[in-house]
Amino acid sequence: MEELKKAQALSEEAEKSVLLLDGPPERKAYWAIKPPYFGFVERFEGEEFYADDYDIFEHSHYWLDERRFYSNTGYGCGSFPHSHNCGHDLMDSEAVLAARSARFEHGESGSTREPISHWDKKKAEFAASGDLPVNIQRSFVAMASLLTKEEAAAIGGVSVRELNDYLRYHPDGQGYLITAYESRLWENND
Repeated sequence: MEELKKAQALSEEAEKSVLLLDGPPERKAYWAIKPPYFGFVERFEGEEFYADDYDIFEHSHYWLDERRFYSNTGYGCGSFPHSHNCGHDLMDSEAVLAARSARFEHGESGSTREPISHWDKKKAEFAASGDLPVNIQRSFVAMASLLTKEEAAAIGGVSVRELNDYLRYHPDGQGYLITAYESRLWENND
């Protein structure tokens, strides 16, 4: 309770959230004390705190793509102020494994590797998948013919999200779509 009250005072004074990190590093959600009226009211031992929970390693990779935590995970009601599982493997993270392997009392800092961004990881996965699949090629040709993404995805038998992923991450995706579009323009000018 003493620590929570200190965190609350700091949050009010600094007008910032104060993240509560407890236990060994794991892939889970941690609570933060928030300035008054900026969070949900959480009760602990008869006291009220404005708080919200933050998931560090999941939900659209906010932590890499947007340089922020994902707020209000919707899990762990009643766990305040203790961290809680958000439904994934608690050890399923390079950062968690690196943090657990370091012996901070001996000056170590865990892994010295630069973190791999979500973007780079997805690009590597798609590059390793090989050539652009024929059904995705058909979808791109449909897009070049000015069909909507929904129509083009249906032609390829994929979801719009899959189509977007191939366009974003596959090394041949954008080039194939541009070539298909340029070919269409060339044919229309003949």
